[in-house]
Amino acid sequence: MIRGLVKLIAYTLTAVLLLLYGGALLATVVPPDKAIVFSFLGMALPVVWLLLVIMLLFWLFNRKWGAALMLAAVIGASVPLWRNTIAIPTGSVLSLTDKPLKIMTYNVHLFNGYKHYDEICALIERESPDILCLQEFGYFNRRAEGDVKERELLKRFRKMFPYRHLWYKNSKGTSSNGLATFSKYPIVKKENVAYDSKYNNSIYSDVKVGRDTLRVINNHLESNRLTGEQRRWAENLITEEFETEEFIASTKSVSITLGEATVRRAAQAAAVGQEVERSPHEVVVCGDFNDVCQSYAYSRIKGTLLKDAYAEAGRWGYWWTYHENMMYFPIDHILVEKSLPVKEAYVIKEDFSDHYPLVTVIYMPEE
Repeated sequence: MIRGLVKLIAYTLTAVLLLLYGGALLATVVPPDKAIVFSFLGMALPVVWLLLVIMLLFWLFNRKWGAALMLAAVIGASVPLWRNTIAIPTGSVLSLTDKPLKIMTYNVHLFNGYKHYDEICALIERESPDILCLQEFGYFNRRAEGDVKERELLKRFRKMFPYRHLWYKNSKGTSSNGLATFSKYPIVKKENVAYDSKYNNSIYSDVKVGRDTLRVINNHLESNRLTGEQRRWAENLITEEFETEEFIASTKSVSITLGEATVRRAAQAAAVGQEVERSPHEVVVCGDFNDVCQSYAYSRIKGTLLKDAYAEAGRWGYWWTYHENMMYFPIDHILVEKSLPVKEAYVIKEDFSDHYPLVTVIYMPEE
């Protein structure tokens, strides 16, 4: 009796996990304005995937070869659909005649209120990227202690990078912040990518590297704009006991906020994706997408022309760039033209912002 009940529960759980897994895989193709539930399942893909692997081991341990084979086949066949989230690096074929080009993207969170201005600048100086894309880059022209004035900020970056493309989306008298693309190579064209957003934006910079031109699209897609209480929701799930009504209310509040931002990002991603498709040059798209790899926005930008630098040459397994309030998500990305070889990609886990910087080294044809 008990044995039969356990078997029934195991089969039921397997079926439910397969349904959730299928929904998570569909997150990249179902527009969030049509069915937001798939977007939420996409965020949960690593957890669902891990539970499926545990169920696979359970069936193997119990010698239920049919169930185990079915799960193994599903997981194996879907590898191309989740390998950007749970990285399985394949590497690129490199040529000794190619020229390495280091690219870094980093949401500096206004240097964490300038509490970590020197540390972030030192990190960038140490890494010495050829192209640097920053989000939430800006300054305060106030008299408050610790503020860094615009002149001082740009002077320091000018020492590292002779070329720059700035676009301040948010300006309030004494402060401005937005996007900044810095380069050691000449920037021959600068444009804003037009889409509807009150706080976020994207820009592209055409960078002349040797005889080639690389179009670098720097993005800060729609922020989730969770309140402090909402940001602590995930942490509270683990560290505190919720009353049922409180849990339902908190979950509903977070879901509504995330859902609205997800829908806006889909439209913004379409605008960026169009820039990729009509670019006359090879493209690198990077920045804070505010969305995971298993998302419609990410998939729309990546399309069929680009590949994920981290999935190509990063470390094996799950990875993340956002790291606050028990939320660990890969929402910062570097996507590169498929024709460009990727030597390496890595995340620098130093806690100077609520994001970690993401770095890749690609290769450009030598002159």
